[in-house]
This record gives sequence, C-alpha cells and structure tokens, in this order.
Amino acid sequence: MHEMDKARRRLELEKEELQAALEEAESALEIEEAKVAQAQLEVAAIKSDIDRRLAEKDEEFENTRYRAYIPRAGFSWWRAWGPGHLGSLGRL
Repeated sequence: MHEMDKARRRLELEKEELQAALEEAESALEIEEAKVAQAQLEVAAIKSDIDRRLAEKDEEFENTRYRAYIPRAGFSWWRAWGPGHLGSLGRL
C-alpha cells in the first residue's frame, strides 16, 4: 500500500508539472498570436499606404502627360475630349 501511495503522489506531481507547462505554453502561444495579429495590421497599413502613394503617383503622371500633350494638341482638343479621355495618348 505504501508503494501505491508513493506512485500516486509521484503521478500527481507529474500531472501538476505537466499542467503548469501546458498553461505556460498556452500563454506563450497567446502572446505570439497577438504579435502575429499586430504584424498583420501593420502590413495591411503599410500596403494601404503604398497603394495610396502609387495612386497619387499615377495621378501625378497622368497630369504630367496632360500638360505635355495639351500644347501640341491645342486647346480645342482639350475642350472636346477633356482629361478623362487620355487613355489613347499612351499609344502615341
């Protein structure tokens, strides 16, 4: 009987140690998941900023193309077509 009590106590201690290790691992996992979520938010914000900057540069480029083409085409072209019809200018 004495040996069974020793074995039971040893198993209970081992169970408590394993439970503590599991809780520690779960806490570490939660911390790492929070870090990943934060990194994903940062990546999304950076991507959004890059997309916005690219759109600004595209608009700047299109405006530069308008200003470069208007003197050659004359104001009558601009009145007739306006800036919204510049798509065909890319093939000139």
